[in-house]
Amino acid sequence: MFKDEFRRVLVADSRRIIAEALTFAIESDPRLEAVGYALDGWDALELVSSFEPDVVVVGPSLNGLDQLQFTSLVREFFPEVLPILICARGDRVAAYDAGATSCLAESCSADELLRAVTAATLERDIPLRLVEAHA
Repeated sequence: MFKDEFRRVLVADSRRIIAEALTFAIESDPRLEAVGYALDGWDALELVSSFEPDVVVVGPSLNGLDQLQFTSLVREFFPEVLPILICARGDRVAAYDAGATSCLAESCSADELLRAVTAATLERDIPLRLVEAHA
């Protein structure tokens, strides 16, 4: 079997209304489990360590650490966690350079977010599933 049948997702954004809205959108998909949200980059790192999510969705506003600093630290210390950033169009190259798995526009829909989360975890899990199938 695989790690989990549903994916664990953490949300990070300094604006509570955005963090709660993103969490609500994630919880609307039965394949996903929202494990919580953080309003500060340092708190988000602690939650990544505690909850071991598959994905962390990082909103465009983050206190303590900005999106890029947070993403770099996640990739360095938690390489199995997939950061998906919501950012301005001009920030996408920097987001990918920092280690973002995916970068969504601030105008993205909830459906686009859910597809990005699902796609990222499926792409990560395909090699694992092939190895397990041949074991």
